[in-house]
Amino acid sequence: MKLENIKRVCVKCGAKCCYFEGPVVTKAERRRILKAGFEDAFVPVRNYYYVKCRGGKCSFLRNKMCRIQDVKPLMCKIWPVYPVFKGNKRRFMVLDCPLTAQLSKTDIRKLEVQSKRLPKEVVIDAITDLPPALTRRLNRLYSWDKRLKEALK
Repeated sequence: MKLENIKRVCVKCGAKCCYFEGPVVTKAERRRILKAGFEDAFVPVRNYYYVKCRGGKCSFLRNKMCRIQDVKPLMCKIWPVYPVFKGNKRRFMVLDCPLTAQLSKTDIRKLEVQSKRLPKEVVIDAITDLPPALTRRLNRLYSWDKRLKEALK
């Protein structure tokens, strides 16, 4: 799917996925974002970072658009595909997002392949450290628990 089409869908949706705890960012992704001239809006957690949220939204979101589109983290690039693990086996959830309906099976497969570059500990922490209120919101917007159960079958 073309970037312009993705942007159109995200603006129409209101970029709801950017209103959660900030995405997980690796050290290399943080360096790339800072090198591109963006502010240091990161909170260190173990061997990676979270993007700070301001007013409930990602610090890099402005007018329903990602300001770091060209250097955004892999966690954001692969949305609405989200990797999960069952033991050491990587599985995938495809979340109920307005973008999902616009993606072909080939697009989804490409996102799954890209997601394999995310370190396991980043994926696990991003799921297990969710506050209950955030989990409820993910369920309401994206059928999070349902998709997670399906992926872990």
